Amino acid sequence: MLRIIETYSIDEVYYQESYEIELYQDDVRITSVRFHDGESEDNTISRNFNDVNRITDLMIIAYNAGKNGEEMVFKNSESKE
Repeated sequence: MLRIIETYSIDEVYYQESYEIELYQDDVRITSVRFHDGESEDNTISRNFNDVNRITDLMIIAYNAGKNGEEMVFKNSESKE
């Protein structure tokens, strides 16, 4: 079973937000991507958004799981730190 967990986090102290997608195969974490804001000079693809390069990996894993008839479970959550 493939579990896809989507988490939106808000840091109430520093007023920063982040978004993460994690993929688990039989309770083993396969991969994840995370995007978080910060100082405006850090909000570039080479810094805070460098996980954008792994989005294709997530898409391929999810596509193959669906193609093979594998069960997928989606979970959304929010957290405040």
